[in-house]
Amino acid sequence: MSELRKATTESPAVLALAGIGFGYGRDQVLSDVSLQVSRGEFVTVLGPSGCGKSSLLKLIAGVVEPSEGQLSLRHTTAGKRLGNISLMQQRDLLLDWRTVAENAGLGLELSGIDSSEIPVHVKRIAEAFGLEDVLQRYPWELSGGMRQRVALMRTLLIDSELVLLDEPFGALDAITRSKLQLWLLDVVDQQDKTFLMVSHDIDEALLMSDRIVVMAPNPGRVIEEVVVPVIPKKSHQALLEPEVLNLKRRILSLLANQEQVA
Repeated sequence: MSELRKATTESPAVLALAGIGFGYGRDQVLSDVSLQVSRGEFVTVLGPSGCGKSSLLKLIAGVVEPSEGQLSLRHTTAGKRLGNISLMQQRDLLLDWRTVAENAGLGLELSGIDSSEIPVHVKRIAEAFGLEDVLQRYPWELSGGMRQRVALMRTLLIDSELVLLDEPFGALDAITRSKLQLWLLDVVDQQDKTFLMVSHDIDEALLMSDRIVVMAPNPGRVIEEVVVPVIPKKSHQALLEPEVLNLKRRILSLLANQEQVA
């Protein structure tokens, strides 16, 4: 892949949030959060721990509902998002008593796909994930990076337009994480899907994203949106490009200013 795919601003909105608020009891977690994700985009919500990033994904997925504001997902009626969005959480959540193939096909199984068709779907994309030789193994036989590949394959096999990624590589060591970030760029390039990821890793956000939504905590809110330059991203050397370094400095300054205010 020579460069990260880019969605145009004219692309239809897959997801739109306007003035979203959310809290647990008296604790306000999110306040006046607005953002829009266009078809084919890879957008990262970036911010420190405690700014409500994971809560935002739960709201979008339909696990919980906002206390205020409007949230719309294309081709989905209000309150019916649950099951129509793919969500990959921080932990791989693989079932140790099921093979790799059986774990990968779990979402299809739960969505009612005929059991005889599921292995065909799994085998069809296993090679792209580097898993074609381990389909009959069990999760406990795999490395952490391989387990995350299985979890992502399970997520992408589900027929949904929007994929939510909750710090998908956060539990991995730095070297494995770096390798999987580049691998995921290639996988994303082959998918006709829209991606929304949350992360607290600025380098990861810059490498993966078309656009970054920067959040601050207490309560969680959007403080700026930045567009990532279109540059070749075959390696992490891309992060050393002058325009990317300038953008990193800008994001660091934004977050530092919020810490001073707090």
